[in-house]
Amino acid sequence: MKMNYLFKNTGRVCTVLALLATTMLSSCLKDNSPGSVDFSKSPALISWQYSGFSKVTEPAVMLPVGNFTYNLEVALSVSSVTLGSSVSASVAENDAAVTAAGYTPLPTSLYSMGSSVTIPAGQQLVKFPIVFKAGTIDFTKGYALYLTLSNGSGASIPSNLNTVLVVLKVKSIYEGNYTTSGQRTRFKGTTEASGVLDHFAISGTVPLATYTANTVIGQAGDSGSGETWALQVNATGATPYSVTVLPDPTAASGTTPSSFTQGTANGPSTYDPATKTFNIHVGYLNASGVLREIDETMVAQ
Repeated sequence: MKMNYLFKNTGRVCTVLALLATTMLSSCLKDNSPGSVDFSKSPALISWQYSGFSKVTEPAVMLPVGNFTYNLEVALSVSSVTLGSSVSASVAENDAAVTAAGYTPLPTSLYSMGSSVTIPAGQQLVKFPIVFKAGTIDFTKGYALYLTLSNGSGASIPSNLNTVLVVLKVKSIYEGNYTTSGQRTRFKGTTEASGVLDHFAISGTVPLATYTANTVIGQAGDSGSGETWALQVNATGATPYSVTVLPDPTAASGTTPSSFTQGTANGPSTYDPATKTFNIHVGYLNASGVLREIDETMVAQ
Protein backbone atom coordinates (compact mmCIF):
# COMPACT_ATOMS: atom_id res chain seq x y z
CA MET A 1 0.00 0.00 0.00
CA LYS A 2 1.22 3.51 -0.78
CA MET A 3 2.36 5.34 2.35
CA ASN A 4 1.29 8.87 3.22
CA TYR A 5 4.55 10.79 3.60
CA LEU A 6 3.55 14.15 5.04
CA PHE A 7 6.11 16.71 6.21
CA LYS A 8 4.99 20.00 7.67
CA ASN A 9 7.36 22.98 8.17
CA THR A 10 6.74 25.30 11.10
CA GLY A 11 4.82 28.21 9.65
CA ARG A 12 4.77 27.25 5.96
CA VAL A 13 4.49 24.00 3.98
CA CYS A 14 6.96 23.41 1.16
CA THR A 15 6.11 20.74 -1.35
CA VAL A 16 8.41 19.10 -3.85
CA LEU A 17 6.06 20.17 -6.62
CA ALA A 18 6.38 23.80 -5.63
CA LEU A 19 10.15 23.55 -5.65
CA LEU A 20 10.16 22.15 -9.15
CA ALA A 21 7.68 24.70 -10.45
CA THR A 22 9.16 27.89 -8.98
CA THR A 23 11.96 29.31 -6.89
CA MET A 24 9.81 32.13 -5.63
CA LEU A 25 9.15 30.32 -2.35
CA SER A 26 12.75 30.86 -1.33
CA SER A 27 11.74 31.62 2.24
CA CYS A 28 11.09 27.89 2.66
CA LEU A 29 14.69 27.06 1.72
CA LYS A 30 17.92 27.20 3.62
CA ASP A 31 19.59 28.57 0.47
CA ASN A 32 18.58 29.41 -3.09
CA SER A 33 19.15 25.99 -4.65
CA PRO A 34 16.47 23.34 -5.12
CA GLY A 35 17.12 20.15 -3.21
CA SER A 36 18.17 21.89 -0.03
CA VAL A 37 14.78 21.73 1.68
CA ASP A 38 15.26 20.89 5.35
CA PHE A 39 12.56 18.45 6.44
CA SER A 40 14.52 17.46 9.55
CA LYS A 41 12.54 19.87 11.69
CA SER A 42 9.13 18.79 10.36
CA PRO A 43 6.93 17.46 13.15
CA ALA A 44 5.93 13.80 13.24
CA LEU A 45 2.43 13.16 11.91
CA ILE A 46 0.02 10.32 12.78
CA SER A 47 -2.94 9.64 10.49
CA TRP A 48 -5.22 7.06 8.97
CA GLN A 49 -3.39 5.32 6.15
CA TYR A 50 -4.93 6.12 2.75
CA SER A 51 -3.78 5.43 -0.77
CA GLY A 52 -3.86 9.14 -1.46
CA PHE A 53 -4.10 12.44 0.38
CA SER A 54 -7.83 12.89 0.88
CA LYS A 55 -10.60 11.28 2.85
CA VAL A 56 -11.88 8.00 1.45
CA THR A 57 -14.61 5.49 2.19
CA GLU A 58 -13.40 2.12 3.48
CA PRO A 59 -15.70 -0.80 2.55
CA ALA A 60 -15.69 -3.51 5.23
CA VAL A 61 -16.88 -6.55 3.25
CA MET A 62 -17.86 -9.58 5.34
CA LEU A 63 -19.83 -12.81 5.33
CA PRO A 64 -23.02 -12.59 7.43
CA VAL A 65 -21.79 -15.21 9.91
CA GLY A 66 -19.91 -15.17 13.22
CA ASN A 67 -17.48 -12.35 14.00
CA PHE A 68 -15.39 -10.50 11.43
CA THR A 69 -12.26 -8.45 12.13
CA TYR A 70 -11.59 -5.51 9.84
CA ASN A 71 -8.19 -3.84 10.11
CA LEU A 72 -7.76 -0.15 9.42
CA GLU A 73 -4.19 1.15 9.25
CA VAL A 74 -2.62 4.06 11.09
CA ALA A 75 0.64 5.52 9.76
CA LEU A 76 3.51 7.60 11.09
CA SER A 77 5.05 10.20 8.75
CA VAL A 78 8.36 11.66 9.87
CA SER A 79 11.60 12.63 8.15
CA SER A 80 13.53 9.93 10.03
CA VAL A 81 11.00 7.26 8.86
CA THR A 82 10.56 5.96 12.42
CA LEU A 83 11.00 7.38 15.91
CA GLY A 84 12.80 6.24 19.01
CA SER A 85 9.66 6.75 21.08
CA SER A 86 6.04 5.74 20.64
CA VAL A 87 3.26 8.03 19.38
CA SER A 88 -0.45 7.65 20.00
CA ALA A 89 -3.88 9.13 19.37
CA SER A 90 -7.44 8.74 20.61
CA VAL A 91 -10.06 7.11 18.37
CA ALA A 92 -13.74 8.05 18.61
CA GLU A 93 -16.88 7.29 16.59
CA ASN A 94 -19.05 10.15 15.30
CA ASP A 95 -22.71 9.16 14.76
CA ALA A 96 -23.72 12.59 13.49
CA ALA A 97 -21.09 12.39 10.73
CA VAL A 98 -22.39 8.93 9.73
CA THR A 99 -25.90 10.33 9.33
CA ALA A 100 -24.62 13.35 7.42
CA ALA A 101 -22.86 10.98 5.01
CA GLY A 102 -26.18 9.24 4.27
CA TYR A 103 -25.65 6.08 6.33
CA THR A 104 -27.02 4.63 9.57
CA PRO A 105 -24.83 4.60 12.70
CA LEU A 106 -23.91 1.05 13.70
CA PRO A 107 -25.15 0.25 17.23
CA THR A 108 -22.31 -0.22 19.70
CA SER A 109 -23.67 -3.68 20.55
CA LEU A 110 -22.72 -4.88 17.05
CA TYR A 111 -18.99 -4.07 17.13
CA SER A 112 -16.03 -3.57 19.42
CA MET A 113 -12.82 -1.55 19.02
CA GLY A 114 -10.20 0.23 21.09
CA SER A 115 -10.41 3.88 22.13
CA SER A 116 -6.83 4.67 21.15
CA VAL A 117 -4.03 3.58 18.84
CA THR A 118 -0.28 3.50 19.46
CA ILE A 119 2.60 3.26 17.00
CA PRO A 120 5.51 1.79 18.99
CA ALA A 121 9.06 3.10 18.74
CA GLY A 122 10.77 1.91 15.57
CA GLN A 123 7.53 1.23 13.68
CA GLN A 124 5.83 3.18 10.91
CA LEU A 125 2.47 1.43 10.39
CA VAL A 126 0.09 -0.41 12.73
CA LYS A 127 -3.33 -2.02 12.42
CA PHE A 128 -6.41 -0.76 14.20
CA PRO A 129 -8.83 -3.72 14.42
CA ILE A 130 -12.62 -3.44 14.54
CA VAL A 131 -14.51 -6.63 15.41
CA PHE A 132 -17.99 -6.77 13.84
CA LYS A 133 -20.68 -9.21 14.99
CA ALA A 134 -21.38 -10.03 11.36
CA GLY A 135 -23.78 -12.88 12.12
CA THR A 136 -26.24 -10.54 13.85
CA ILE A 137 -25.95 -7.46 11.60
CA ASP A 138 -28.85 -6.51 9.32
CA PHE A 139 -26.94 -5.38 6.25
CA THR A 140 -30.04 -3.84 4.67
CA LYS A 141 -29.79 -0.98 7.20
CA GLY A 142 -26.86 0.72 5.48
CA TYR A 143 -24.64 0.79 8.56
CA ALA A 144 -21.35 2.68 8.78
CA LEU A 145 -18.78 3.98 11.28
CA TYR A 146 -17.13 7.40 11.12
CA LEU A 147 -13.89 7.35 13.10
CA THR A 148 -11.82 10.35 14.13
CA LEU A 149 -8.23 10.56 15.39
CA SER A 150 -7.58 13.21 18.05
CA ASN A 151 -5.37 14.07 21.03
CA GLY A 152 -2.11 13.12 19.35
CA SER A 153 0.75 12.35 21.74
CA GLY A 154 4.27 12.53 20.33
CA ALA A 155 2.91 13.47 16.90
CA SER A 156 0.56 15.95 15.25
CA ILE A 157 -2.62 14.87 13.46
CA PRO A 158 -3.17 16.36 9.95
CA SER A 159 -6.73 17.62 9.49
CA ASN A 160 -7.07 16.07 6.03
CA LEU A 161 -6.29 12.54 7.25
CA ASN A 162 -7.85 12.41 10.70
CA THR A 163 -11.19 10.80 9.75
CA VAL A 164 -12.33 7.67 7.96
CA LEU A 165 -15.78 6.39 6.98
CA VAL A 166 -16.12 2.60 7.26
CA VAL A 167 -19.15 1.30 5.33
CA LEU A 168 -20.37 -2.23 6.09
CA LYS A 169 -20.89 -4.45 3.06
CA VAL A 170 -22.16 -8.02 3.04
CA LYS A 171 -20.58 -10.83 1.06
CA SER A 172 -23.09 -13.58 0.33
CA ILE A 173 -22.07 -17.10 1.30
CA TYR A 174 -23.29 -18.07 -2.17
CA GLU A 175 -20.85 -15.77 -3.98
CA GLY A 176 -18.13 -17.47 -6.02
CA ASN A 177 -17.34 -19.36 -9.20
CA TYR A 178 -19.54 -22.26 -10.26
CA THR A 179 -19.04 -25.10 -12.72
CA THR A 180 -22.20 -25.30 -14.82
CA SER A 181 -23.96 -27.89 -16.94
CA GLY A 182 -27.39 -28.23 -18.53
CA GLN A 183 -29.26 -26.72 -21.43
CA ARG A 184 -31.30 -23.76 -22.60
CA THR A 185 -34.31 -24.74 -24.71
CA ARG A 186 -35.84 -22.45 -27.29
CA PHE A 187 -39.50 -23.05 -28.20
CA LYS A 188 -41.26 -22.02 -31.37
CA GLY A 189 -43.97 -20.04 -29.62
CA THR A 190 -45.15 -18.80 -26.27
CA THR A 191 -45.80 -22.24 -24.71
CA GLU A 192 -44.21 -25.68 -24.56
CA ALA A 193 -47.04 -26.89 -26.81
CA SER A 194 -45.59 -24.79 -29.63
CA GLY A 195 -42.77 -27.31 -29.96
CA VAL A 196 -39.02 -27.21 -29.46
CA LEU A 197 -36.99 -25.15 -31.90
CA ASP A 198 -33.53 -26.12 -30.61
CA HIS A 199 -31.29 -26.58 -27.56
CA PHE A 200 -28.10 -24.88 -26.42
CA ALA A 201 -25.69 -26.65 -24.08
CA ILE A 202 -24.64 -24.92 -20.87
CA SER A 203 -21.08 -25.51 -19.68
CA GLY A 204 -18.04 -23.74 -18.27
CA THR A 205 -17.49 -21.52 -15.25
CA VAL A 206 -19.91 -18.80 -14.19
CA PRO A 207 -19.21 -16.27 -11.40
CA LEU A 208 -22.04 -15.32 -9.05
CA ALA A 209 -21.71 -11.96 -7.29
CA THR A 210 -23.33 -10.67 -4.11
CA TYR A 211 -26.50 -8.61 -4.29
CA THR A 212 -27.77 -9.29 -0.76
CA ALA A 213 -26.86 -11.81 1.92
CA ASN A 214 -29.16 -14.40 0.34
CA THR A 215 -29.17 -13.27 -3.29
CA VAL A 216 -26.48 -13.54 -5.97
CA ILE A 217 -26.49 -12.35 -9.56
CA GLY A 218 -24.86 -13.76 -12.68
CA GLN A 219 -25.23 -15.10 -16.20
CA ALA A 220 -28.55 -16.72 -17.06
CA GLY A 221 -27.91 -20.09 -18.70
CA ASP A 222 -25.31 -20.21 -21.49
CA SER A 223 -23.47 -17.08 -22.57
CA GLY A 224 -25.46 -17.05 -25.79
CA SER A 225 -28.57 -15.97 -23.91
CA GLY A 226 -26.96 -12.59 -23.31
CA GLU A 227 -28.99 -12.20 -20.13
CA THR A 228 -28.51 -12.25 -16.37
CA TRP A 229 -30.63 -13.19 -13.37
CA ALA A 230 -30.77 -13.03 -9.59
CA LEU A 231 -30.88 -16.24 -7.55
CA GLN A 232 -32.54 -15.79 -4.17
CA VAL A 233 -31.93 -18.65 -1.73
CA ASN A 234 -34.81 -19.09 0.71
CA ALA A 235 -32.66 -20.54 3.51
CA THR A 236 -35.36 -21.81 5.85
CA GLY A 237 -36.83 -25.23 6.57
CA ALA A 238 -35.50 -28.50 5.25
CA THR A 239 -32.77 -28.72 2.64
CA PRO A 240 -32.37 -28.42 -0.23
CA TYR A 241 -33.62 -24.86 0.07
CA SER A 242 -35.99 -23.45 -2.51
CA VAL A 243 -34.60 -20.83 -4.88
CA THR A 244 -36.57 -17.99 -6.42
CA VAL A 245 -35.19 -16.81 -9.75
CA LEU A 246 -35.71 -13.08 -10.29
CA PRO A 247 -34.76 -10.42 -12.86
CA ASP A 248 -31.30 -8.99 -12.18
CA PRO A 249 -31.97 -5.66 -10.38
CA THR A 250 -28.55 -4.33 -11.42
CA ALA A 251 -28.91 -5.08 -15.14
CA ALA A 252 -29.49 -2.56 -17.89
CA SER A 253 -32.84 -2.62 -19.64
CA GLY A 254 -33.16 -5.52 -22.07
CA THR A 255 -30.33 -7.56 -20.53
CA THR A 256 -32.45 -9.50 -18.03
CA PRO A 257 -35.89 -11.12 -18.50
CA SER A 258 -38.75 -9.06 -17.10
CA SER A 259 -40.01 -12.09 -15.15
CA PHE A 260 -39.46 -15.82 -14.70
CA THR A 261 -41.83 -18.77 -14.43
CA GLN A 262 -40.58 -20.79 -11.48
CA GLY A 263 -39.94 -24.47 -12.28
CA THR A 264 -40.05 -26.60 -15.43
CA ALA A 265 -40.94 -30.21 -16.19
CA ASN A 266 -37.64 -31.05 -14.49
CA GLY A 267 -38.80 -29.69 -11.14
CA PRO A 268 -38.35 -26.55 -9.01
CA SER A 269 -35.19 -24.56 -8.44
CA THR A 270 -33.20 -25.52 -5.31
CA TYR A 271 -29.91 -25.00 -3.48
CA ASP A 272 -28.20 -27.78 -1.52
CA PRO A 273 -25.85 -26.32 1.15
CA ALA A 274 -24.20 -29.71 1.72
CA THR A 275 -22.90 -29.88 -1.85
CA LYS A 276 -23.07 -26.12 -2.57
CA THR A 277 -25.13 -26.83 -5.67
CA PHE A 278 -27.79 -24.80 -7.44
CA ASN A 279 -30.32 -26.70 -9.55
CA ILE A 280 -32.15 -24.06 -11.56
CA HIS A 281 -35.32 -24.76 -13.58
CA VAL A 282 -37.14 -21.72 -14.98
CA GLY A 283 -38.96 -20.41 -18.01
CA TYR A 284 -39.20 -16.89 -19.43
CA LEU A 285 -40.35 -15.04 -22.53
CA ASN A 286 -37.71 -13.31 -24.64
CA ALA A 287 -38.10 -9.83 -26.13
CA SER A 288 -40.16 -11.31 -28.97
CA GLY A 289 -42.52 -13.06 -26.54
CA VAL A 290 -41.18 -16.56 -27.32
CA LEU A 291 -40.69 -19.13 -24.56
CA ARG A 292 -37.24 -20.08 -23.32
CA GLU A 293 -36.50 -22.61 -20.57
CA ILE A 294 -33.29 -23.13 -18.61
CA ASP A 295 -32.40 -26.35 -16.78
CA GLU A 296 -29.00 -25.82 -15.20
CA THR A 297 -26.85 -27.31 -12.45
CA MET A 298 -24.24 -25.04 -10.82
CA VAL A 299 -21.65 -26.49 -8.45
CA ALA A 300 -19.37 -24.24 -6.40
CA GLN A 301 -15.69 -24.63 -7.27
